[in-house]
Parts: sequence; C-alpha cells; structure tokens
Amino acid sequence: MDEHDQTGRTAGEPAGDGRVTQQALIAVTCAVMVVGIGIGLVIGATAFDSDTEGDLAVAESADDTAAESSRFEAAKDACAAESSYITVLDDGSALEVLGAGEERPGATLDEVFCVLDELAVPESTVSRMTSTRALDGTLDASWDDVAASWSYHPDNGLTIILEGRS
Repeated sequence: MDEHDQTGRTAGEPAGDGRVTQQALIAVTCAVMVVGIGIGLVIGATAFDSDTEGDLAVAESADDTAAESSRFEAAKDACAAESSYITVLDDGSALEVLGAGEERPGATLDEVFCVLDELAVPESTVSRMTSTRALDGTLDASWDDVAASWSYHPDNGLTIILEGRS
C-alpha cells in the first residue's frame, strides 16, 4: 500500500499540484502576449510616424506647387489674363512667355515687362533678357526659387520659360 504524507501525496509525487503548474503556464503565456503586443505597438507607431512624415512631405510639396501655381497664374491674370501668348504650364509650376517678333505675333512688351515685374525678376536678369541676341542662343538665370531660360530671334521675338524650383 502506498504511504501518504500529511498532504495526501504519495511518495515520489512532486510537490505542488497540477493547478499551480497550470497557473504558472497561464502567467507565462500572458506575459509573452503582453510583450508581443508591446513590440507590435512600437513597430506600428514607428511605421505610422514614417508614413506621417511621408504624408507631410507630400503635403508640403503640394503646398509648394500650389504657391508656384498661384504665383504664375497671378502674374498671368494681372498682366495678360486673356493672352494666348502667356501660358501657365505643368499644372502651374511654370510659365511660358512668347513675345512678338517680326514674323510671329506674341505678347506685347508691356505684357512681358508686367509679368517679369509681377514675378520679381531681378533687374540684372531683365537687362540680360533685353540685350540677348539671336547668336547668344538660349540663356538662363535663377534667383530665389525660380529658374528662367530665354532666347531671342528678331523673327520670333523673345521666348521666356520661368519654372518654380523646390
């Protein structure tokens, strides 16, 4: 017959009962789950932050494009709203000015100078534009956040492209 001690266990039976072992297993499982959830939250927060930064960069880029668009469209509207010789390009990020030449109709000198003034083109650049010869080819300049290129030929007049830079 088996000998029982005062707890009712037989000799060689491990101390504690099955409920204690089961409770320990449940506690360890819960701890692992809590750690896993914590790691998941950290990874998710990091991914959210990088997505948010990307969204902010896209929003800032869109704001920059809108500002360029507003600037070029405002210059066209102020100087030659109905002119087909002054054209807003690339969803508002550029402006083309086609001045009149001997063989090609185009924007008047008043319209051209008005646009250049509205866009705060430096006087030195305006001077370079007005002294360009056909032999000079296409010239360029940049200031603040605008890049300009232009060419002149007596037959075609002065052609100017103004582009916003980010």
